[in-house]
Amino acid sequence: MARESYQLLDTLSNKPRYLLFFAIFLAVLSYLNTLDSPLVLDDLNSFIDSDLVYLPDFSLESLQKLTTTRFGFSRLVPIVTFSLNHKIGQGAASNYHLTNIAIHLLCCSVLYFFLKHLLSFPAAARSIKCISAQLLVVFLCGLWVLSPVQTNAVTYLVQRMTSLVTLFYIATLLFYLRGRQPHRSTRASYTNYFIAALFTLLGAMSKENFATLPLVILMLEEMFISPGTISAFIRRVRWETWLIIILTLLIIVPLFQAPLQGYMVDGYRARHYNVIERLLTESRVVIWYMTLLLLPLPSRMNLDHDFTVSQSLFTPPTTIFSIILLAVVFSLAWKKKQTHPLFSFGIFWFFINLVIESTIIPLELVFEHRLYLPSIGFYMALLVTFDMALNYLKTKFGHIKLSEILILLMIILFTISSLSTTFRNNDWRDELTIYKDCAEKSPNKARAQANYGLALARIGKDAEAIPILERAIALGRPFYESYLSAGSNLVLALLNQGKKDEAVKKAGEIFRGITDETDVLGFSRFLHNLAFIYSGEKKYELALEAITSSLALRNQNENAQSIDLATSILASAYETTDNRKKLGLAEDTAKGQAVIIKLTEILLNTRNYIDASKYIRILQGSTTDDPRVNTLAQRLISEQEKNRKAEQYYDISKHALFNNDSRYRYSLRAADFIIDHYHPLLSIADNLLNWASRDGLYYSDPYITLYSVRIKKALGKNVINFQQLEGSLEKNPDFVPLLTIAYAHHMATGQKQKALQTAVHILDIFPGYNDWQPLGKSIKTLTAKSISLGEPGEQSF
Repeated sequence: MARESYQLLDTLSNKPRYLLFFAIFLAVLSYLNTLDSPLVLDDLNSFIDSDLVYLPDFSLESLQKLTTTRFGFSRLVPIVTFSLNHKIGQGAASNYHLTNIAIHLLCCSVLYFFLKHLLSFPAAARSIKCISAQLLVVFLCGLWVLSPVQTNAVTYLVQRMTSLVTLFYIATLLFYLRGRQPHRSTRASYTNYFIAALFTLLGAMSKENFATLPLVILMLEEMFISPGTISAFIRRVRWETWLIIILTLLIIVPLFQAPLQGYMVDGYRARHYNVIERLLTESRVVIWYMTLLLLPLPSRMNLDHDFTVSQSLFTPPTTIFSIILLAVVFSLAWKKKQTHPLFSFGIFWFFINLVIESTIIPLELVFEHRLYLPSIGFYMALLVTFDMALNYLKTKFGHIKLSEILILLMIILFTISSLSTTFRNNDWRDELTIYKDCAEKSPNKARAQANYGLALARIGKDAEAIPILERAIALGRPFYESYLSAGSNLVLALLNQGKKDEAVKKAGEIFRGITDETDVLGFSRFLHNLAFIYSGEKKYELALEAITSSLALRNQNENAQSIDLATSILASAYETTDNRKKLGLAEDTAKGQAVIIKLTEILLNTRNYIDASKYIRILQGSTTDDPRVNTLAQRLISEQEKNRKAEQYYDISKHALFNNDSRYRYSLRAADFIIDHYHPLLSIADNLLNWASRDGLYYSDPYITLYSVRIKKALGKNVINFQQLEGSLEKNPDFVPLLTIAYAHHMATGQKQKALQTAVHILDIFPGYNDWQPLGKSIKTLTAKSISLGEPGEQSF
């Protein structure tokens, strides 16, 4: 037996790839228990609730539709794969999970070849003294693919975005290294560069993290491929060149100021911390990430972490210690970059691939899937450190049979990691277990409690769900998504328990608190859920009001579920004469047609012209002489024509002065560029407008006025030249951009009647105006006040 074991170890020592096969086999076993794991959190709004993802075919026209999701081109590749999964698997969760597992195993395979090519460069090979290059590669790949930390990137379906960007990231580096191999022919090198370019394109359309790739390529060049070449080049650059580079940067950087500033302001508005607090907190988060990779126990893992915000360097005290520790680690990596470049490369890789998600971008503070790509560098640095320790022991104690010991250690660690991953994946076996795990590990986080309460309510455990949902409301930021989600589910749980009066009272409390700060996405879902609740209680009038308001708030490309619910409400209400009268359903026609006629009317009222057009075509196909159908069709044509004219009217390319006066045209183009992209020159934008206006000749031109207001807004000034605004509107009474400015001015100065008249005029000339709802008050306030809670007529908001 001992001899057979020795022979096995000897075989594995000579052919380490068998150990990799063993690790991959364990990885497959570790994820087999996730095939029926639930879809959670961002899975729903990213590719389940988004109608745009469901394609009838994969023609070029259909694929073009996928670019109109909220991710656009930036994550097009993952969205395409989700669409394929839905088409092939008919929505089965197992199909999505099998794809995620396959991508994870592909990442491991590509990582293996990348590391082999990296260690073929002498500078990398010299970094390790005791562990053979082959064993190091297998050891790193095994630790990475089997780490329980990776479960959030594999089992959490939407994080396919993370695993795909990692796959293309490593594949790009692999083929770049292949192209840089000195023994390659020129033709072979260019072939590899071409393949690397293809993977670059795919990676750039997978996730924004791909942006760090150029830095890693520069590191590869400087540390392994041609050591010292880049630093030597930098030393040879003359001061004049540096001056040109600095001046160029000073010119280019402001181009990103306005869009970045807008993104940052909007992003932090939805957070409970500011940019400084986030930076301070992330120092602790990164240290915690490192400890998690060192000790990846399932008990330390959580889908929805609750991390205390650092309010200063010393609050909490661990903040300053974390910053010091990070500085020490980075300094050590910098110091070792000549003697142990592989160690330094691993540390730099880890930090670089956390820089987007763990610095100033207003994302949530912590997610384990963010370690998927950075952890490669961490394990690399860890194994080189282990190699240093072995080299020290070997020097001190003489000859040691390292290969056999290492193989035994790898088998043990791989097995332990596999078991830990399996145990962690057990938490994902259904919606209740994963949300319960989150709630127990994040007891003070509103979203974790709200999701757990919802999971309990869905399986009929309303008595258990109610106190948890009440806790979520108490913990939540008022009127934001988790608060509203908990509120609607609490109402549902109370109704399920027969506590009708209490349910209506709770819904009323939530509605009365709706303000301009209400999270629109959460509110539309709240309304959808409330409509479902009222429908179940056969309160069809209230249900229809709620679902109509939900349709008004939702993106037109993501309202299929609300349309389905509205159809169901109308169909149920049709069964009784009283409900038909209350909901305005035609009684002199068939049920199906009456429902579609009313639904089309609702869609027109909520400016869902695309869906309204579809249902009008259905109605016209089934009847030719129904006057109600003709009325709806004429209304659709009329409103779409008004929309077209309004949009054309404020299209500057159709403006007579813009086309006939080159001085006007070029001045406004320059002013437009400055306002949108180059704020350092805002001070001269007013001069451009004066020049464009021919010294006041075009003083009342609508675009001169509009740009003047935009400049003042960009400068942070709220002062409006109202005389100029009135003069422009007198000559251009249907110019919507100026009308909206006038409306805001009337509201701010308390001129409610003028504001109302202006709002009515805007909607009359432009019924499909993007911000049609907040004319009078904000979207949420107006919507909340349009819904009755309780019996119809009892209480109005």
